[in-house]
Amino acid sequence: MNTAGLFLFCTAQRVIYPFELEWLEGEMICHGLQLLQGLQIYGPPSAEFIAEIYPPVYYYVIAAVFKIAGSVSFPLLRLVSIMSLAGILVLLYRSIRREEGTRATALLACGFFVSFYEIHGPWYDV
Repeated sequence: MNTAGLFLFCTAQRVIYPFELEWLEGEMICHGLQLLQGLQIYGPPSAEFIAEIYPPVYYYVIAAVFKIAGSVSFPLLRLVSIMSLAGILVLLYRSIRREEGTRATALLACGFFVSFYEIHGPWYDV
């Protein structure tokens, strides 16, 4: 419970922070804006924009969230990441529950996944 509490506390504090927590967040804002302007992500590099080498699904999701929200911000990026983490935990729970059959084992697996938050650094929310 200590690690889960740490995770929830840190995430709640960090999600509303209006500035970059990690340098790639600014890059993700640029990629989302690139799509909102109707420009390509993986076009030829230029002095104005060079794409990161990550798969484009996240870029399209954040561009859609920016468009729906009517604004561009770091908290919106973090909300997408947190919702992605929630989706991972749901998929993990369902797959363990289907294979193992017990709720306790599935919850333990999810708790084990979240417990790595303290070990690898606080990057589940960015």
